[in-house]
Amino acid sequence: MTGPVADVNLMGYANILQTARGLQMRLYARAFIFANPDTPMQRVVFVNMDAAMASQLVTQHVVQ
Repeated sequence: MTGPVADVNLMGYANILQTARGLQMRLYARAFIFANPDTPMQRVVFVNMDAAMASQLVTQHVVQ
């Protein structure tokens, strides 16, 4: 799920005008799906990602 490697906002961990450049480490996401064998169509999905937040577009695609 590693995104762009240039001009990325640092989420307040630096000067507000500073942006990141380059790639130090890749970002990953994991998804866990929990289902009851008696009702397999009723599922819960937990998504964990190595980022402070997800964009609305990413959230919409995960929900789909």
